[in-house]
Amino acid sequence: LSNLYEPGSTFKVLTVASGIDAGVIKADTVCTQCGGPRQYGKYTIKTWNDQYHPDSTITEGVVRSDNTVMIFVAEALGADQFQTYLKKFGIGQKLHLDLEEDEDTPFPTKWGPVELATTSFGQGITLNSLQLVRAISAIANGGKMMRPQIIKEVRDPISQEIITIEPQVESVPVSPQTARTMTEIMVKAAARGEELWGSGGGHAVAGKTGTAQVATQGGYDASATIATFIAFALADDPQFIMFVKLINPTYSQWGAETAAPLWHKIAGKLYYLLEVPPTGASLETNQDPSE
Repeated sequence: LSNLYEPGSTFKVLTVASGIDAGVIKADTVCTQCGGPRQYGKYTIKTWNDQYHPDSTITEGVVRSDNTVMIFVAEALGADQFQTYLKKFGIGQKLHLDLEEDEDTPFPTKWGPVELATTSFGQGITLNSLQLVRAISAIANGGKMMRPQIIKEVRDPISQEIITIEPQVESVPVSPQTARTMTEIMVKAAARGEELWGSGGGHAVAGKTGTAQVATQGGYDASATIATFIAFALADDPQFIMFVKLINPTYSQWGAETAAPLWHKIAGKLYYLLEVPPTGASLETNQDPSE
């Protein structure tokens, strides 16, 4: 709860979901300002691979993890509306877990053109891992953001009375239609990654990778990264959401090459334990991944 970090590209899910819900973009909207780096005075903002696609749609921007597409969305929203959506997603707000370290986290106070641009792709804003999971769970839950809970029920050892802790909806950041559209985009983003590091075993996954820089006083540590992958499955009938975060991975700095394969390895166990068959298959085909 106290380990704050800049989320990087996983945050793009919230940016695009906000834009779609506000009606300023659609999944197939073409970015008209994505033909090259964006310049803000002395600051130049590039894509992660310095490649640009002037006819990119919003969906393609998420799949490619294109920073310029995210800036286009954030500028269409405007700073005030973007902040409103982020707060509805619980960014900067405590998790209400009744744990000592659960508290509000810093929310940006400066929202000039540069800050709006960098926040759109998850830089210059900090949160903890569970805040990100809580926010993206709204996409998995049809627009409803659930309050995290660590206790399912309380049992009295003497009377054997059982008190069930019921799930609570904390807010509804986006509409069910927006959640469906965002899920479809995330499925395509996850499928792009599966082409590189293997499939999800036939299970439909909605996810987004991230490779975040590590902030230091006055800048970023060029030698340090945080590789991440957040996803839920099944995409059309979510059974779980899981976030994998690797600090300074040694094999590769990219979330698509480190965190995502690990996510799928863990998910393989969960599919078996939860008796979730591959999409379009019977349960009998879902063998124990340890065998």
